[in-house]
Amino acid sequence: MRGGFGGLEPGCPVNGGKVPIDSEEDCAALYRRSAENLRHLAAQVRFNFGRQQQLLALAEAFDRLAERAAPSLD
Repeated sequence: MRGGFGGLEPGCPVNGGKVPIDSEEDCAALYRRSAENLRHLAAQVRFNFGRQQQLLALAEAFDRLAERAAPSLD
């Protein structure tokens, strides 16, 4: 599916051992930090509105992944 994450499961990506991910909570935090970094980059884009919108959409997708990856409080 182009432009979406429909078939992806909320598991953490393999990161080559650079960032230890011990739990679903760590995974959700990683996704949230990624979203925050993307929003920061989007704020720095001055002349390319399309690129800025793409970065913000990607940040929203990482927020959704964080929601799905966060441990449930059931």
